Amino acid sequence: MASDFDRVLSRGCGVIEAMSRGANGAENEIGSRLALIMKDLDAVFAERRPSVVVVEKVFLGKNVDSAFVLGQARGVVLALASTHGASIREEAARTAKKSVTGNGAAEKAEVRLILGRLLGMTEELESLPLDASDGLALAYQGWRSMIAERRAQQGPNVKNGAEL
Repeated sequence: MASDFDRVLSRGCGVIEAMSRGANGAENEIGSRLALIMKDLDAVFAERRPSVVVVEKVFLGKNVDSAFVLGQARGVVLALASTHGASIREEAARTAKKSVTGNGAAEKAEVRLILGRLLGMTEELESLPLDASDGLALAYQGWRSMIAERRAQQGPNVKNGAEL
């Protein structure tokens, strides 16, 4: 029996590009970028109908402005997930990296390489932007967390993720 994560993988992964600068070099307003994210992600939710959405936990990095913009984009994702009836899980990027590589400070390329090996999709991931493999690592960690929670609830008889 296929696990939920196998079904996620069979649907592929990608990145929604909402660049801060357009092709002409002019600054794209944050409202326009968020609207693009909302429109594209709404279409993904409508097509894929996810029951669970894993979102990166907020962290304050070196650039406060970037953290605020990321928070606004997260708000769009959280609102759409809720609108479409998906439950929301939040995972820390460091936890996802550690889950995949054993090192919470691993570089994006290392995460992609090891995740590709773990999931048997090295070639597919190599053709995607590093951000797509970061997102997949978050999904992988969310899936692992769900398994751990269900094992804790069901007791020691659960042996693998197929019960999801």
